[in-house]
Amino acid sequence: IILLLSANIQSKPNVIIILTDDMGWGDVSYHGGHIPTPNIDALAKNGLELNRFYASPVCSPTRASLLTGLHIFNHGIIRPLANPTAEQYGLPADLKIMPQFFKEAGYQTALSGKWHLGMHLEEFWPTNRGFETSYGHMTGGIGNFDHTAAGRLDWHRNESTLREEGYSTELIANEAISIIKNKDQSRPLFLYVAFNAPHTPIEAPLQNIEKFSYLEDESDRVYAANVNALDNEIGRIIKAIEAEGLLEETII
Repeated sequence: IILLLSANIQSKPNVIIILTDDMGWGDVSYHGGHIPTPNIDALAKNGLELNRFYASPVCSPTRASLLTGLHIFNHGIIRPLANPTAEQYGLPADLKIMPQFFKEAGYQTALSGKWHLGMHLEEFWPTNRGFETSYGHMTGGIGNFDHTAAGRLDWHRNESTLREEGYSTELIANEAISIIKNKDQSRPLFLYVAFNAPHTPIEAPLQNIEKFSYLEDESDRVYAANVNALDNEIGRIIKAIEAEGLLEETII
């Protein structure tokens, strides 16, 4: 966990959470990994790395604990949620979660990326859990290019199906950047950017894979490209925050 904040922070700073999915300890170069992650490294260098904490090793429990502040046995999401037709539950609707607190405090609230906390009932949907806008995918690991999960399209805007071309990591960053650029000037912003990368399926654009031609194993090349592409998109988000003059009043 990396925390970046300014000494000049306002009483109600913007809060931007960037969550990567299933990333390993050694996947970042500031931990000695071989994959270049200069933008994530810069966040660690300029901020604070929290390296003593309890975490879950999988996706749904991680984000449930993040948004509730509760241990997995208290919020009940003890493993990744499966196909919603098979598992008709989600993060309990009676639990008040982070975006709801921010919304009550007068914040603009937005989600770009992966939800994976329930979709069978509308009460589980992000726009019913404190997010004014939501974009991305509702289930776990989706195809990075075809945006499908278990053979079904899983890409949406405000829970309405969206057909859109592009690499999901880039699209999630594009949406985050658009939110930052079009921020409501009368309110502080709470933005939750939940990337699917480097969760399976491990895919990357060809131009990113070609950067790692020196790696002998093809799977290693694709994985490195997936993480490196993720780092590139995080860099674009940070640059957008800087370009809009928001860095000095934002906690990342």
